[in-house]
Amino acid sequence: MAFKRGDVLQIVNMDDDTWWQARSARNDSSRAGLIPSKQLQERRSFRLSRKSGRTKNASWFWRWSTEVQGATCPHTYREVIPYLREAKDKQRLITLVGPSGVGVNELRRRLVISDPDRYGVSVPYTTREKKGQEREGVDYHFVSVHKFEEDILNHRLIEYGSYKGHYYGTSLDSAHRVMVTGKMCLMDVHPSKIKFIDTSKFKPYVVFVKPPSIEELRLTRRRVKFLCDKEDPNQVHTFTEENFQDMIDLAETMEIQYGHLFDKIIVNGDVATAFKELKEDLEKVAEPGIHWVPKEWSRPTLKKTQRSCGHLTGLF
Repeated sequence: MAFKRGDVLQIVNMDDDTWWQARSARNDSSRAGLIPSKQLQERRSFRLSRKSGRTKNASWFWRWSTEVQGATCPHTYREVIPYLREAKDKQRLITLVGPSGVGVNELRRRLVISDPDRYGVSVPYTTREKKGQEREGVDYHFVSVHKFEEDILNHRLIEYGSYKGHYYGTSLDSAHRVMVTGKMCLMDVHPSKIKFIDTSKFKPYVVFVKPPSIEELRLTRRRVKFLCDKEDPNQVHTFTEENFQDMIDLAETMEIQYGHLFDKIIVNGDVATAFKELKEDLEKVAEPGIHWVPKEWSRPTLKKTQRSCGHLTGLF
């Protein structure tokens, strides 16, 4: 049975240790076919990741994801459930990830400009003094060192670091403040930090922005200037051949290690085309209706979703 990462499969028989019987969850009339069992996939991955595992669950729905070298734990399949998103529900946290220089910031900027009533951004925290025309809660949240370090200890920061003696960080509270306004919060983090927001509270929708081929990068980015350091606007550079190769290598590493967490992959060759694809995809994510989400996000409020999909309830 042919399938790809992100496809939702209904597992109808798991008796065999090597091959399972499954069919597409999106097509009730489809016939069952054979797919590699979780155990087989992990066995194949053992030579790369030196990790394996086995599932003994009965018939479930699973979303395919690739288990590969460097992942922190085996993720061959991920159990999912149908979630009924209603119009009154908060929007999901839109998490944009990708290597430096691929255009994540530009795509985020275009989204906010295109519809500021729908999209918002999480404002970072810093311990440095406010500069010039900077505004509290717009450019940064300016906090004391004590407050920042308290947030670190209480695990309120998704990621943080220091630069020239000052802390900078991305806060869970900042993202939540945007979400409660009804907007889609756009956040860019390193994919290793997704685990901190992979909860029912945030329901992250993860978009991986991937570079095109190195030939296309040479054509589209050779004369493009990029800001190396937000804190130092004078550090503007053009891309080099080494930058292009580093971007591609890092993207491959990210996809290998964290690809099982990506809901959408967009190749940013032409930024206008990538932006159009991203915006159309996020419009679908915002629509009320059935969405497949990890079972770990399941809460009592999701039971009504299962009842509304009676033909699926017996499988969970």
